[in-house]
Amino acid sequence: MRAFACSQFFVFALLLGMPAGAGVPAANTPPSDPGLDRSIWITRWDFQSAEDVERAIRWCGALGFDRVFFQVRGQGDAYYHSRLEPRAERLQGKPDFDPLAVALEAGRVANVKVHAWVNVLPAWKGIKRPKDPGHVLHQHPEWFMTDRAGHQDLTSKGGHYTILNPCLPEVRAYIASVVRDLTSRYAVDGVHFDYVRFAGRSPGTAADYPYDPYSLRLFRRYSGTSPFDDEEAWDRWRRLSVNTLLFRIAQTVRETLPSAHVSVAVLPDFERARKLFFQDTESWCASGWVDEIVPMSYRQDAASFGRQVRDAVAKSHGVPVSAGIGVYLFESPEMLHRQITQAERLGASGHSLFAFSNFFPSPSHESKKDARSVQLRRALRATLIESGTMQSANPAPTRQRGATGLASR
Repeated sequence: MRAFACSQFFVFALLLGMPAGAGVPAANTPPSDPGLDRSIWITRWDFQSAEDVERAIRWCGALGFDRVFFQVRGQGDAYYHSRLEPRAERLQGKPDFDPLAVALEAGRVANVKVHAWVNVLPAWKGIKRPKDPGHVLHQHPEWFMTDRAGHQDLTSKGGHYTILNPCLPEVRAYIASVVRDLTSRYAVDGVHFDYVRFAGRSPGTAADYPYDPYSLRLFRRYSGTSPFDDEEAWDRWRRLSVNTLLFRIAQTVRETLPSAHVSVAVLPDFERARKLFFQDTESWCASGWVDEIVPMSYRQDAASFGRQVRDAVAKSHGVPVSAGIGVYLFESPEMLHRQITQAERLGASGHSLFAFSNFFPSPSHESKKDARSVQLRRALRATLIESGTMQSANPAPTRQRGATGLASR
């Protein structure tokens, strides 16, 4: 028992950047509700090698996270061995590296559930087109959005994703096939869907979608009219298209991997999301299509954050709500502790923290190396442990190796 306690302290001392002789941190303080889910997003920028993935999962487990949303699809590409989509360009030259397979094995060792995080509608970002001719942008450019002025931009100059058009049945079938391929070959603990929504738009202006001839024909078949003559029906049809997509991909998971948990990251203002992005979260919950929603309540202001979490819980029809917390916005660890406890008090089933690079060093461009950023990461890690908001870790020898080096990061 004494040897176990010493090894546990060793891991936390390294995680917190504490000298070996310092007082024991409050790592054994139980959280107020051990049943709460404690999740973190690991982005595709956080790893470049198998060692990066193993270390990331190990560190998350040691800090008390019981679940990670591990990104496997970013922009019509794959961070696993897909049969349908090209390998991500960032993984070129590493044909044997399967990030998802490594994450799943590391999760088993660290007792951390790995949920495959899928960007659903984004299919490219950047001013240059994909290099792989098999990418969906090259294979089916007609599947991408066309604005009200008839302009189709297959590249993004403003830093936003170009997205597939969910109003097309071919697009919905394609995305469902990608999900089926993933869940039929990888025994993930869950699938976490993101970007199940339209691109940002301004109704009544050119920045509105989709106005390609095929979409307009489909709408006329549905309504017998045009978007210009019946705006309410136009909005209803676009919302129905997104609903159909969400239902289809969630159902695909249930058919191919019934044990997998289905969650979806959603915009926190449900009414605004429904009107401007056709993301009808409340209907998804009422229909029982998802197991959990994660409203991305990324706010520094505690009042705004609390209002969004409260509203999500009230409108979720009993579906668990994991409060999405934007740690990247925080300037102090106190803000983190306040929002975690606030979410719990408001009835959230847990919290999901964005993102890994705000707690740990990683290859991500978001993982800053300046002294202030390093100090803040250490303080955020310490806050999770000292506040009792995370469960104490159950470190294995591999975790001791993974923790090494964190003291200076």
